[in-house]
Amino acid sequence: MYELSSAWTPSQSGGELLDEAGTDNYASGTPLPEVDFGPLVQSWSERGENQGFALTVPPDASGAAYHSLTARGKVLTGGSLSAADAVADTPHGQVFAGLLGAQEPNLVDNRQALTDNGQSYSGASAEMTDVLVGKGASADQVVVRATVTESMTLHGDGGDEPTKGSADKRFTFTLTGDTAVLDSEADDIDAGQTLSATAAAQSQVETTATEDSDDTSDDTGSIELGEHGFPDETSVAPGPTALRVRSVYGHGTANWAYNHTGIGWEYSQDCTNFVSKALYHGGGMKFRWGGRKTDGAWWQQYYLFGSVKNKSYTWSGADNLRRHFSGHRPATRMSKTYNAQLGDIVFFKWKKERRYNHAAVVTSKVQGHLGLSQHGIKNHTTLDDVLARYRGTSNPIQRVLIIRPRSAK
Repeated sequence: MYELSSAWTPSQSGGELLDEAGTDNYASGTPLPEVDFGPLVQSWSERGENQGFALTVPPDASGAAYHSLTARGKVLTGGSLSAADAVADTPHGQVFAGLLGAQEPNLVDNRQALTDNGQSYSGASAEMTDVLVGKGASADQVVVRATVTESMTLHGDGGDEPTKGSADKRFTFTLTGDTAVLDSEADDIDAGQTLSATAAAQSQVETTATEDSDDTSDDTGSIELGEHGFPDETSVAPGPTALRVRSVYGHGTANWAYNHTGIGWEYSQDCTNFVSKALYHGGGMKFRWGGRKTDGAWWQQYYLFGSVKNKSYTWSGADNLRRHFSGHRPATRMSKTYNAQLGDIVFFKWKKERRYNHAAVVTSKVQGHLGLSQHGIKNHTTLDDVLARYRGTSNPIQRVLIIRPRSAK
């Protein structure tokens, strides 16, 4: 047990909690029920402040295993044909049987769709780190917060494409006696974010929405997706559009994106901010000055030693960046994924949304199958992996647009 040296909030990570804990071990190995908190409470009273304390397990303590993530991977890869089979493979299966059963139809459907598309998941694993455990909204609930790193391998006729990403997750368990049941799994930031009900709530978030009409009537050149949810095309040799001169350095954009997915997020939806940085730092694309909300502008600025950021809407909003390329900076649209090259930008539009709201960078290409780097659920993924994740849901990806920027100025 460690007394905290400064304030810590639940929005921070467990690693940050340990950073605030200092090096003085208050309990010195004493069993927790026997710890005398009197001196600690007295110090809080005398100083008029209370930062709390942190509890950690000894370095030689056995780690925790979370089996439902492994079980989900088994269903995706076909190692277990059903959720029931995956549950039966672990002694803790009944803890997550209900949740995995609810996820099963989509998992099995995605597995079959990839098989029909000549691909399959050949490996899937997950690791939990930075684990924090606390009580939930009621006395019978326990909440586990952790960083979950998922690694998967998508296998096709061109070889293997690894996908990997980390996300802060929140798991809610209900306890009945000695029995625990996993009720929900959610993104920790979304699950923990509470906005004020007052009119001032708008100041708590930064929006990158445009004031223009929320549609994509100006969109041309998106790639057709078949009934199975994947690009409806056959492999063809690169056409003339793939050979056009470009002054934006595509390989530079791709290399920067691939090597910098770990940089900090500046927005809760940071995908386009990340893509713009890759185009700027790696591809050499130049700023275009203008009004912050205008489609012709593209820039970012920082003030007060980087503590205050200011960016054009085209820099940090996916559909805004798409319109910037559509009407204000020369770019080529790929009609086939097979013609895409490293450094091309991929835009996604979901069925229930009226605009493109996600962007990623093409950073690899194997037999026409595209690898992507992004700020998203997975930092390194593939186009087919993204499409498979949402197909079969109530809000599948409806359109994919691949753009090759051709003018750096």
